[in-house]
Amino acid sequence: MTESVNGLVIVPITRLDDEWLCPWLDLYETSFPPEERTLVSFFLNILKGAYPDHVMLAGLYDQAFAALAYYTLIPEQRLAWFWYLAVAPALRGRGLGAALYRDMLARLPADTRAVLLEVERPDLAETAAQRAVRERRIALYRRLGARTLGGVHYLQCVGPHQPPIPMQVMLHPLEPLDATAAFALAHAIFGDALTQAGPLTLT
Repeated sequence: MTESVNGLVIVPITRLDDEWLCPWLDLYETSFPPEERTLVSFFLNILKGAYPDHVMLAGLYDQAFAALAYYTLIPEQRLAWFWYLAVAPALRGRGLGAALYRDMLARLPADTRAVLLEVERPDLAETAAQRAVRERRIALYRRLGARTLGGVHYLQCVGPHQPPIPMQVMLHPLEPLDATAAFALAHAIFGDALTQAGPLTLT
């Protein structure tokens, strides 16, 4: 259990009978659009022990459920793949998401090279408000140390139940990393879903 300076207490969810699992799943289902959500059964299988390198975190604020995070460790590439971060609507704007992200970084193995992220593309937003939300999310990750991988095209696919959708790739380097190395790391995970579309940049 880790307590941040702003009062967020972070606990891993490791059991099917964890008291925070249902609030975690509820926030997950209401925070992300269907095309970005993997099946709930996948998380249940994590807790049954099927995927030991997958980590589910719950953030608690004033002893109530407040936030979620989920990431995967990829030891063979010395990478972490950060899938989801969400804060309960009533508690947004208090720095809880940043605290949870920093806690995730602190939990990573010492030899981790980078964190891989997928974020929604602002240029594909349907409204000005949606675009602003996406831009704020990217700005938050950039303030925390992540960088945008440019010159690429990426299609995210969370499973056969949803069609692939274009997403932006970001990496948070934890050791010196140029754009070419960043693309190689991301391509090792995403495969043909990630293609080079122009000069590679990491900004």
